[in-house]
Amino acid sequence: MEPRILERERWWTATAGTLLVLEGSKNVVRWTQGLPVEPLLGLAAPEGIATAAITILGGLNVAAGLLVLRTRSAGAVIGIGVLGAEVLAAMVQREDFRQWAGQAVVARRALQGLPVREGEVEMMQSLTATVLPAVIAVGVMWLLVVAVRFRANNRPTSHATGGVAST
Repeated sequence: MEPRILERERWWTATAGTLLVLEGSKNVVRWTQGLPVEPLLGLAAPEGIATAAITILGGLNVAAGLLVLRTRSAGAVIGIGVLGAEVLAAMVQREDFRQWAGQAVVARRALQGLPVREGEVEMMQSLTATVLPAVIAVGVMWLLVVAVRFRANNRPTSHATGGVAST
């Protein structure tokens, strides 16, 4: 392992990278479940294009997460871009996201062979409209802090400090 990674990485940067990889992996394969495609800035109508866009964003999240795990600030910047697009879509198309959440609950329960519980659709619609944008915004802020940390710790080494950059 590169010693610089151990110097720069912290539990919260590794967690951010891992979460990006996990979320991206889910988006890359989400189309295989046959669930409704989430609205993404008006791309929900032509399903093929929307599926491709979600898959590409998922791939970008995986790449961003891997770069963050390698303590590269570019990973955080890519992640911010992807999450920024998602939060923008969730805020601009709030009603479309509410409808999508309801359709996704029904489709997921059908896939599981289970009935939809009373109030489940309404609860997911409410959470999607309020909690989803907030969680994504927190993710953007978290990645901003990660990017700042990696950039601040990317200074060249100094001979005066014994070859180790001061932090």
